[in-house]
Amino acid sequence: MPEYLDPATHTYDALEYASHCQAKGFALVPVGGDGELVALLGSSSGGLVIVELADPIALALSDHLLPPTGLMFGRDGPPRSSRVYRVSDAPPDTVAYGDPKAADPGRVVVRLIGEAGQAALPGLPGGRSLHWDRDGQPATLTGEALRTAVNRLMFASAVARRWPEHGARQEAALALSGALRRAGLGAAEAMRIIVEVATTAGDDDALIRTAAVEQTWAFPIDQFRSEWKRVGVVFDEWTREVGERLLGDAWPERRRNGPVIALNALIAQGQATGEPTQMHSDAFYGVAGDFIRAVSPETEADPAALLLTLIVFFGNVVGRGTYFLVEATKHYTNEYAVIIGQSSKARKGVTTAQVSALCRKAGTGMPQFERWLRERIHTGLSSAEGLILKVADADESEDDNPDPQDHVDREPADKRLMVDQSEFAGITKVIERAGNTLSPVLRDAWDGKRRL
Repeated sequence: MPEYLDPATHTYDALEYASHCQAKGFALVPVGGDGELVALLGSSSGGLVIVELADPIALALSDHLLPPTGLMFGRDGPPRSSRVYRVSDAPPDTVAYGDPKAADPGRVVVRLIGEAGQAALPGLPGGRSLHWDRDGQPATLTGEALRTAVNRLMFASAVARRWPEHGARQEAALALSGALRRAGLGAAEAMRIIVEVATTAGDDDALIRTAAVEQTWAFPIDQFRSEWKRVGVVFDEWTREVGERLLGDAWPERRRNGPVIALNALIAQGQATGEPTQMHSDAFYGVAGDFIRAVSPETEADPAALLLTLIVFFGNVVGRGTYFLVEATKHYTNEYAVIIGQSSKARKGVTTAQVSALCRKAGTGMPQFERWLRERIHTGLSSAEGLILKVADADESEDDNPDPQDHVDREPADKRLMVDQSEFAGITKVIERAGNTLSPVLRDAWDGKRRL
């Protein structure tokens, strides 16, 4: 930490401090007529911008919700209140946030000083009450990433100021969780925000509040159509308006173009890097993640392919006893997946073998599981009639003229069917044949139609 003091007079050497700031990349400009210098941020300083935290709640949350950086400064009270970042693209504009329920309602709570903004720095005339808390290198990120982090910090601090007293805190966590999901955040990020908000608000059961995320993410996003309104009821209307403006509502756009957006993002990433897109590590959680981490060092199978195959196998084993409702429609655990890879080199067959081996070990000593392994895993799809025959009741499949009335009293066969098609191109060729009805029957099977 620099201490440029004249040993004789014990006064600051402004020139040395200015040189130190310039070495960090700051462009210094004079203001006023008394020789005061300030930093001119944004493009003039090579993309350097500052996030100022003028509120104790925002400051407490910033260590967890802002990206870490090696360059920050502040006063003795509070330290670390100014975080310096380097933006790799166009620097954002300066924006200031207030809150009517802040400790000082008239002051700015959080300020992002961006393009052409000015700031005092430690040691410069006008900044002598400041000192460097970390004197390393600023973190580098995009302007959009920084704006997103600051917006989330501002919303989280607003919620923390309004966190309710005992008796309504889990309801608050549910409302916050639903809003964060509606804004397009992932479960892990939502859980982190809820824990930090509750902790900062003095909630002794902050970790318990994460159950709200588990409950929220157990249902499809289209069931959370009024979560921002719920935020207005649980907290207040100001928080709802700020949250919806800063975080947005990802659902309408996803509802219209979700698959296209996701596919285009994957294609763009693959084209930019020349490499296949990697599945995010957050996907490998729970028992499935434990299995993949355990087996990956011993196999050439791709972790993403292992995960998808395991999910498909598990959904088939679960069968029709588990579902969730979307209005009056039951959605079961059946999944379709296509593993794409270069023939003879992508180890797609190895993937299925690894998951099958796990199922055999898990099902040892369980007759119903062993029967599923023995009888309900098939290969090849050639026609709709063949698919239907594999899930038809045993006696029906043997009777050319089944009596519909008799069907009511007959015990159905196991309707679970796991189809392992080694070459997906084979199915597409079959579907293209004139008069082949395999495609609509597969769709009906996916939708859970009771009779195909």
